[in-house]
Amino acid sequence: MLATVMAALLFQGPAPVVINEFSYDDTSTDDYEFVEIYNTTKNTIDVSGWKLDGNDSSGGNPSYTIPANTRLGPGQFLVFGSTKMKGLVGNAIFVDIGATNLLENSNESMFLVDASNNVVDAVAYELQLGTWATARYEGGGIWGGMTSQDPGTGNHPTSYSRLSDGHDTDDNANDFRIMPATPGTSNDQAKLVAHVDQFDAATVETQVAGFDATFYRPRVIDPTKTSASNPAAIAASPQGKQCMVLWDPTYLGGLKAGDHAMMTFDTIKDVRLECYVFLDASKHATGDEESWSIGLRGTSDGYGNPVDVANSQSYNPSGSTGVAVHYQRTDKGGMLYLIDHNDGGDDFVVLGSIPIATGKNDGWQRLRFTVVGEYAEVIFGGTPGWADGTILYGKLGQGDSKSRHPAILEGGVWMSYRSNISTTTGVPRPLTIDDLRIVPTGPRVTAFGTSATGSNKNTPKLDTFGIPAVGAKEFALVASDMIPSSPGVLLLGGTSIPGGIALGNAFPAGAMLYVQPLLTFGIVADTSGVATAPVPIPADNGLLNNNATWQVFDVDLAIKVPLPLVSTNGLTIAIGN
Repeated sequence: MLATVMAALLFQGPAPVVINEFSYDDTSTDDYEFVEIYNTTKNTIDVSGWKLDGNDSSGGNPSYTIPANTRLGPGQFLVFGSTKMKGLVGNAIFVDIGATNLLENSNESMFLVDASNNVVDAVAYELQLGTWATARYEGGGIWGGMTSQDPGTGNHPTSYSRLSDGHDTDDNANDFRIMPATPGTSNDQAKLVAHVDQFDAATVETQVAGFDATFYRPRVIDPTKTSASNPAAIAASPQGKQCMVLWDPTYLGGLKAGDHAMMTFDTIKDVRLECYVFLDASKHATGDEESWSIGLRGTSDGYGNPVDVANSQSYNPSGSTGVAVHYQRTDKGGMLYLIDHNDGGDDFVVLGSIPIATGKNDGWQRLRFTVVGEYAEVIFGGTPGWADGTILYGKLGQGDSKSRHPAILEGGVWMSYRSNISTTTGVPRPLTIDDLRIVPTGPRVTAFGTSATGSNKNTPKLDTFGIPAVGAKEFALVASDMIPSSPGVLLLGGTSIPGGIALGNAFPAGAMLYVQPLLTFGIVADTSGVATAPVPIPADNGLLNNNATWQVFDVDLAIKVPLPLVSTNGLTIAIGN
């Protein structure tokens, strides 16, 4: 086993055959467990004698061998599975590995090992249950956990699945999400065009279309009436009539329950979600807590375990990855957060927060959540369809990279809810949504060119605050790493200059012009070298699809040239909706 572990530590690069999907725990006697492997190449591969080996800190790990004369064709699947899985794997090659309890239910890594004992692929899961540093193969491993429903229950079985067949970045947490199980068939889902649901056409207490879940699928409710899926009557949303709710009322009455729901379409990197969401800001009893998340990219774990930002419980580190808007209600009230979970565990960054108070900003509120490229934005309140309201905004991928690299993930749209309410008088308010609208979007901010270095050895950069959209009153340009307290010039151009124009010896070395200037504005850096230029975008659809190009020149008097103007990169913004 030591040779296997050392080989795994050295393994790098996409594998020709990958562990593509797996389910290691289910709701009965663990008799529907499986591991699917997939041939990513265009060639047939002889996998005779290959093994699926396990490893963790406690020993007693499984090892399963592929029979002789087994060849895996291009794009073909092979499933190691319990006996009950045999009829559920389509046309895949099936390797029967026993009846029950075939895989470790926590803290485990799996190695696909070829006949010469070389590790071909490796996956580690449930690292959140302990330090277990020896299992950090292919990035940080998967920090979340899951339990799959058995076939024939109200929900579909679920699994950890690669984002698409063979998707392999050499970081397990980047590559997998919880989705409906598809043993022996493709993980790929339908492409998202647009998803709009006001829930009024569905029957109350039926499952919400387009969603699946680990335990209890989202239900349609009449919010004004208490029902099996609605723990307390609330007002109708501004849209009116019915809405959806996510929680699991069947487990201890929902007082101590968690659930994860996923939308069943393909992964997407740039997307906007807008909805009404109900926020209950009343204080829980001491020690009680509930929270929900809406995620774009990445995944939650199967139990909806959140990052406990308020430190009221002990959920850290979390199995959530990607970026999420997160609400937590404790004995101190409510708080709404924008969180970049990166690739899970303790590698999360809180990008901003908004206190939620009873009678002030609670109840039904418009929520607009956008992720494009390296940026995430939440707009709270304001007008549906416009980019006005209170803004939380941040750049992604800024996590603590001491143990895992920060990640800008792909992934789908997911939602989770977790309650820890111990008193019989506590009333949950699970994730409650109306007028849900999800659409693909595209990058709106494109940086190009290089910056010159100033006398303070800093390289000034031009970036944005907010995503440029119609009605974005708080949109701004932000120049950083300038000379502290120095003046500067902001250039607005209609078009960019491809490749830029070198400005010559009258300017500091490396100074370039990247825009054809139409207007100039004076700006001043603060004592930390940051200059912010508000550029509010009117609520006018005539601005859609218009582009503007910007650049900043920083006055750096310590550089002894006739025109001591240090240049930033150029920035093109495209106004969307």
